[in-house]
Parts: sequence; C-alpha cells; structure tokens
Amino acid sequence: MAVYSDNKIDEDWNKVLPILLQIRSGGPGFEKSEIKMLKDLHSYLYGLAIWSSRLCDISPSGKPYLDSLAVSGVHILSQVALGSKRGASLFMRSMIEDALRYAYFKDHPIEFIKGNSAEKWYVGFEELHIYLNTHPLLDESAVKWDICARLKSEYSMLSEWVHARTVDHLDIGTTLSDINFSVENLSFTLNSIKNMVPSIHLLMICLNSKDLRCIIDSEYRIIRRHLPSAARKLLTRLE
Repeated sequence: MAVYSDNKIDEDWNKVLPILLQIRSGGPGFEKSEIKMLKDLHSYLYGLAIWSSRLCDISPSGKPYLDSLAVSGVHILSQVALGSKRGASLFMRSMIEDALRYAYFKDHPIEFIKGNSAEKWYVGFEELHIYLNTHPLLDESAVKWDICARLKSEYSMLSEWVHARTVDHLDIGTTLSDINFSVENLSFTLNSIKNMVPSIHLLMICLNSKDLRCIIDSEYRIIRRHLPSAARKLLTRLE
C-alpha cells in the first residue's frame, strides 16, 4: 500500500480491490457490504503505514519494525481475502510486536545489532512490554488510554488463534477448496484492528512527538480519524 496523502487513499484502494478479487478468484466476488468492510480495513492499515514512510528522523534500529508494521497490513488483507483467520491473526499479532520492538530498539541500537547477529538471542514480548510499561516518554495521555494493557490484551487474544489454544481455534480443512473467504473472519479482523490501531497510533505519537513535522496535515487527519473521540481528546498535550 503506497502512502502519499489523504486524497490518495481512494486511489490506493482502487488498486488494492482488484488484487483482492484476484486472490478470491475461485469465489463469487464480494458483496457490497463486504467491500465496505474491506475498504474500512484498508483505511486503518493505510494509516499505520504512514509511520514508516513519513516520520522524520527514524532511527536505523527502529526503522525495520515500522516497515514490518506496514508490510503486515498487506499480508492481513491477503489473508482475509483467502479466508485464513489464523493467518490474519498471526500478522495482526506481529503488528503489536513490531510496535513494541520499535519502542525498544529505537532506544537500544547495541541490542539491535546483537539481536541481528548473535544466535539464539532475542528480546521476548514480556520484556518488551515491561520496557514499554515504564517508558519515560509515555506521558499522562498514554497512561489514561492504558496503551500497554490494551495492546497486551489484544496480543493475548490473537495468540489464542495463532497457537490454537483450543480445537475451536484450529483452521480445519483438508483441501485447498476448504479455505474460503468468510465475512465472519473479515468482521473478526476488522474489529481486532479497530481495537489495536488507536493504541499503536497513540504510542507512535508519544514516542515521536518531536518528529511529526514530516507528516503533512492530510496524512495526520487519516491517523486522527482512526482514534475514538476519547483518544483524540488525550492528544492535546502532545500536539
């Protein structure tokens, strides 16, 4: 998904929809209500991609995780079109990991080098979450919104699908024809994205409040409109 400005978002969607239809080439296409939901999902993912393409002065040790955040959005759309709830859950969970990794590794370039060169060394999710929970740049706005708890809760829910906690979480199908687009899966994915996106946006604003100048007004409006009114009110201290 290419990111430019607000007047480009529909242009981008017009390129994405034919690809989603190709992915679902074995099916009957999408209903109007499904297209509306897919377009809504695309809008949220488009907004997340702004951070990797427009943020000023991104640290080299943080940039790969913002890039991965954007790329995961592409994979989520493809998994939804294919009909894989577990696949979509994996990439949504990856988004949360990438947001936390960005927060950690932008401040730890040495650990970034070590993690990408030493075998069997990595910073796990719990350690990333602990670091974020005590991050000095997460001001009162982030605390009131409870970014850390919200992201951890969504991460735990998605992990149940990724690891198939119960048999109900399994993707059961014995042939390729058993894997089909489902509006229930689309609804699940859209709701999960709507739950996590405000926290990720608020996190990025808190961490990069001095580097938002490269994000033009129309792009920032895209980010703001994906925040609930309660979250938007918390931005007054940061903007």
